[in-house]
Parts: sequence; C-alpha cells; structure tokens
Amino acid sequence: MLLSYTSLHALRSIVASTVNESGLILIDSTPIIYRYSLDGHYQKHANMKGIQSYPNRYGNSVAITNNGKFGLVCDPSNERVLFLSLDPVKLLSTVPMAKPDIVRFSDDGRFFAIGNISGRLKVYDSLTYKTLDELQLPDGIVCAAFSKDGTKLAISTMDKKVHLFYTHTQKIGHVFRIDDIVEAIIFSSDNNKVLGFSRSGSTYVFNIMLRQQFLGDPSMEWPTHIASGFNEYALLLGSRSNQLLIYNRSDGIKLGSISFDHWGITSVSASSDHVFVGFSNGNCIVIDLHEAVQEATKALESGNIAKLCVLVAESPLVFVNNDLCKQIEKHHETIFCFLPSTSDEKKGYEAIVSLIIADGAIRKELMKTLYDSKEITPFMDNISQGNAQQACETADSAPLLGHLREFHEIRSNCLNNLMHEIKLLEVDAVKFKEYIESVPDACTECVHELIPSTEILETNYKKLVSYASANNYASLMEITEKFPILRQTKIYRRLMNHGESMIDKILMMIAAGKMHEAEMLATNLTRLKPFASTGNDFKTQIKAFDAFENAAKANNLVKLYALASEHPALRTTEIFRLQIEAHKINIMTPALVYAKKGDVAKTLEIIAPYATIGFFEEKNLGLLKKALVHEIELYAPLGEERALLDNYHKCFGWDEDYDQVCLTLGVPPNEHKKLDEVSSECKKLTTFLSGDKKRRNLLAS
Repeated sequence: MLLSYTSLHALRSIVASTVNESGLILIDSTPIIYRYSLDGHYQKHANMKGIQSYPNRYGNSVAITNNGKFGLVCDPSNERVLFLSLDPVKLLSTVPMAKPDIVRFSDDGRFFAIGNISGRLKVYDSLTYKTLDELQLPDGIVCAAFSKDGTKLAISTMDKKVHLFYTHTQKIGHVFRIDDIVEAIIFSSDNNKVLGFSRSGSTYVFNIMLRQQFLGDPSMEWPTHIASGFNEYALLLGSRSNQLLIYNRSDGIKLGSISFDHWGITSVSASSDHVFVGFSNGNCIVIDLHEAVQEATKALESGNIAKLCVLVAESPLVFVNNDLCKQIEKHHETIFCFLPSTSDEKKGYEAIVSLIIADGAIRKELMKTLYDSKEITPFMDNISQGNAQQACETADSAPLLGHLREFHEIRSNCLNNLMHEIKLLEVDAVKFKEYIESVPDACTECVHELIPSTEILETNYKKLVSYASANNYASLMEITEKFPILRQTKIYRRLMNHGESMIDKILMMIAAGKMHEAEMLATNLTRLKPFASTGNDFKTQIKAFDAFENAAKANNLVKLYALASEHPALRTTEIFRLQIEAHKINIMTPALVYAKKGDVAKTLEIIAPYATIGFFEEKNLGLLKKALVHEIELYAPLGEERALLDNYHKCFGWDEDYDQVCLTLGVPPNEHKKLDEVSSECKKLTTFLSGDKKRRNLLAS
C-alpha cells in the first residue's frame, strides 16, 4: 500500500505545526510563520521580527492550537510570550514570564500553559489571558500536557519526576518518580492515565486512580514531540532519529513505525487523512492517507481480515483516521477469531488488537477468549516457572497471549535488563561480563527479534565503537538500523549532535556569503548517512548562489525571488536582506501612502514590478485591498456606501480596514471572515465604483 508524499522545505527546522482541511500552518525556528495548502502549495508567510532564533530545534518554545487559529511564541530575550492570531497573523496579547521556554495549549484551545527552566508554570484562559493557576516546581520543566477535560496538567521536570497538577484545587495531587527524564507526555483519552516517553527510549504509563506506574512498549528512541487530538485511539511520537512511532493512547502499546530519509523529527501533526512531519534540516513531508484508509476500510467491510492486517503492517498510519478505528472496534469479534499465518499478518494483527483492547468492555471479552483457549495453560505454567523464553514462544504461536499483563511484564523485564547492559558496556566491560555471568537463565534467542543476545550485543557494540573511531559512518548506521537498541548509546547520539551542528554551521556560512566553506561542510555532511540527503540538498542550494547573485546585479527580480523560493538557504544571505529592505523603502512605503488615499491606480503602478512574483503575492493583495476599501471610504456616492462595502466583503471578507471604513461611513460591518482563497477576478479588480469619482466631502457640501 503506497502512501502519497509531498515534500516541502522551510528555511529552518519546523518547531510547531498543525494540519487540517484548510491546509498547513508551520512555524520554523527563525521564527517564520508559513501557510501551505495540503498539496504543498506555498500560500503566504509572515516574519516574526525582534525574536531571536530558537537554538533548541526540539524544544517546546512554540505551540499552535489544533484548529490552527492561535499560536504561542516564546520571546525569552524580552521575557514574554506572544499570543497570536494565525488567521490573519496578528498579535493579540503579550504574557510576561521570565525566560519562558515551554508553551502548551489544551486540546480544545481553551487554556494554555507557560513554563520555564526555573520550574515556574502558569495556566491561563485563552479568551481573557487571565492567570488561572500558578505553581513553582523544584526543578526545570521539560514538557507538559493538559488532560482532555482540562482539569489536570501533567508536568515533566529535569529531576526525573512527573507531577500531576489539579487545576480545580490548584495543588499537586501526586508525583511519579522514575529513572529517566520524560521528554514527551500525554493523557490517555479517558484522562485516567498519563503516558510518558523518556530519553532512554522507555515508555511509562502512570495510572492516576491507582497511583501506580508500569512500563509500556519502549520506543528505543530519544522522543521529541507528540501529535494528538486527531482521534481518541492513537498518538504519533516523533524521535531524534528517522522514526515516527504510532502508539495506542491507553496503555502505551506500540502499534508500528514509519522510517524517513531525513533525520530528527522536530514537529509532527495530523488530521483524519493527512500527517505532517518536520525535520531538523528544514525539510518537511505531508503524507496523504486518503487512499490507504479507503483500501483498509474496504478490506474490513468485506471481512478480509488477512488483507487488513497486511495493510496495517505496511502502514500503521491508517490508525490516524478516527472513522476507521471505530469500524475496527465494531468488528472486534471477527478480528479475535482470525488466526494470522504470515509474518506481515501477525505484525498487523498484533497492532489491530492492541488498538481495540483499549476499550474496557472489549478487553474483558478478549480476556474471556484467552482464558478459554488451550494455549493459556502452558503459557501460565511457563510464567510460574520463570521460563520466559518458552512463554514467549507460546505467545508467538498464539498472538492474543501477547496482550496479557504477564507477557508485558516479561518484555518489560527483558528491556530493562537490555538497557542496563548497554550502560555497562559503555562504562565498564568488566562489570558487563560480571553482570552477564550473574544472569545465567537469560534467553538464548528472542523469538520476537526484539532483544539481541548478550554475545550479539557485545560484539556489535564493539563494532559500533570501531566504526565510530574510523569515521565509517555508513557501517555505523547500518548496525544501528539492524539493532535499534544501539541508538541509545552515547556514540550514536554524539553522531546525531555532530550532524545537526554541521547543519547550523552550513547555514551560518551561507548567511555570511562564504559559499566555498559552506560547500566543504555540505560535502562532509553527505558522508554521514542520516544526513546525506540534507548535505546534497545544501550543495544544490549553494550551487544556485551564483545565479542568485547575478540576478540581483541584473535586477532580475522574477528570477531572484524564484531562486529564493526554491532554495530557502539563499534567504539568509545579505543579498536577500538588501532586496527585502529595498522593497520596503521603494515599494511598500510609497504604495501604502497612496492606498490610504484610495488611489488604486497609483498603488498598482508602484507595485507593478513585483506583481508577478509569488513571494509578494500576499503583500500586493493587502495593498490592493487597502486601496479599494479606502477608495470607497473617500469616493462612495451618497446612499451607495452599504452596497459598495457589501461588494468588497463578498470578495475579501472581513478585515481591519473594512471594519474601520464601515465605522467611518456608519455601515454595520459583516464580521464573517473569508476562509477560502480570494478569486482571481477579485485579485484583478481596479475599483468598485462606476463613473467619475468625486470626494464625499465635496458631495456633502
């Protein structure tokens, strides 16, 4: 089952995003706000002037509501957070906070939270911007999440704790202590559990009612951001590698994963049939799930569970679609009776069952089915005797057994031991040997191909060290792809940090006009397998610099801005900055004067050199609208004001200038905003008036 991919390229890492039926809204680390259509067509952008770029591309300094209407942007140098309208882009309020670096909206956008590295956190009402709650935690805040009903807030801190804050009592209700820092956090759909994903790749499930915690399926990755809100069944988890992980939203069970060519997921968002993924190098991918979901739905409705399992194994992203998940849940009895035969069928079947047993009633049915099965007796006997390998082999032949608590305890213990072995390998080989000898009953081979044997782990760790010492990055990446647990090593993480720092250095060289140095760095970057495509992309952009420079010298504006749109790195250069400054002085400033005078012809004459340049389409349209509406204000014949303003509104909808002119002329404004694209006919308008123009003050006299 092939998914449809559309590629985009921003100037820097995308740090926040949202995708819905109206398109994409993205904010990069510059920060710049972009709007694209779902098929990847650029629509407009807005620069955030006066805010320093974000050095942590994986941070939580920017947030967007699920509906894409509002945004929060940290401005630590000015000790404030900007609350923005994103349609149109407009500053609504500034919220003071010392060195803010964490912002978060609730799923419905009614509340937002702001935190900082000092442990201070405040909760606000999104409509009034009033402070609702405030607390001071003993250590820096890493991430936070609201419960779906808005009554609770889960907060991860640097001291390896997860705090549960109740908004109605304004108190910490419970603190969960763990062995690692939780980097991404979310509530279950029923608000009774919190799922936390840690730096070491562990998944923690905190049961709020029982005040207990247990381990879910590990991500084996350093997590970055969670996408949720698109349905109640699943969530998407980004990582610092090339893996996008899909989990159920109840028990921390992994449903599958998707690999990409680019590395370091800095933002992820989803709607019912689209997924957006942004990477650390500024590349982005929009995945269209429409056909994949349709194919899975047909397989389910026709009772072809085998095909459905294979489709899910190939693309677990279909779980993003809420309607499909509901249909799968309705067919749970048929699914439980199915016995998978091939490896793909088993993989997809396990994911489907893991999705639907999040429902308590369905889980009870599954448990009854399991305890009536003939496989349950040998499985439980092996559990009671401590024979983990035999128990796993039984679960492999009867996949439904894998959903028993006893099986998850086995797997959790195996993974905990594996993480401990990795730490010992990195610190002291002698202690590693002593530990292995102290655990004689370890499995000889993992039937689920999840846990490598100690001999294989030790051998391949030594290879990893050898490859790193020899700068053999291709072999290093091959071995970490074969054994994902090795991505938890310090060697692997140093490689990732090295690649990302090289990206920053290349952008610095391009911005400084040092293209030779930038090209050398880009060539070196291509030798790091995870960043090879990024390095080649930079080399292509650098090669375009000569043509870009020549276009500037020849004042070939069409070519210059076409190159800048195609190669975002060129927008960091001094040439581009001077061009933008020239446009502001020579075009925007004088055109704005004539637009306010209602002189449409003169306004169009001034902006004519930039009329066909897509980069200025939004600004040109804004000037045209301003000129047209002020022409009505100054020249509308007496008695025709309402009709002319209605015509304007039909074309362009509500905007601030329209509202002000309505007030001046005494006409009640229509506050409906235009949500769809302005028609080409409206963009070509030169007036709403007819006949000779006369100023209204003369007509009145």
